[in-house]
Amino acid sequence: MMESIVIAQLPFEDSRRASWASYHVDKARQFEQNNMSEQALYEYRRALKINPYDVDSRQSYAKLLLNRGYPARYVGQLKFVQSI
Repeated sequence: MMESIVIAQLPFEDSRRASWASYHVDKARQFEQNNMSEQALYEYRRALKINPYDVDSRQSYAKLLLNRGYPARYVGQLKFVQSI
């Protein structure tokens, strides 16, 4: 429930978003290490919904997209990183 409040109420630039997203980033990295890419994608999406300006997480998410066969979505993520 707190994540929903963070998403809805805090400005995108608020530094507190990073601490809320870190749980999902950690889980995503664990899933990646265990070759569980679907679960890792979900966790990265959740983390980026909370903290959309996290460049490291967005690049990791983009890499997973490319590995899963989504080159256009990969490029879209990199363009977003470049724009911020």
